Amino acid sequence: MKMIPLPREVEFLKGDMELSPDWKICVLTEHPDDLFSAKILTDEANLCFGFQWDIIKTRSDKNAI
Repeated sequence: MKMIPLPREVEFLKGDMELSPDWKICVLTEHPDDLFSAKILTDEANLCFGFQWDIIKTRSDKNAI
């Protein structure tokens, strides 16, 4: 499964955060792989925590992944 596009870079920063039902998944493209991956994340959040995360197309929300 391709969830991190090329160049496949992930930067880990110090700190922590708490997930909540208020979080959203931000997808800035219309690419089917991106939307598919976002759907997997929302399904997993629902399965594990009962959260109903929305998929949005803007970064304006502070609780967006």
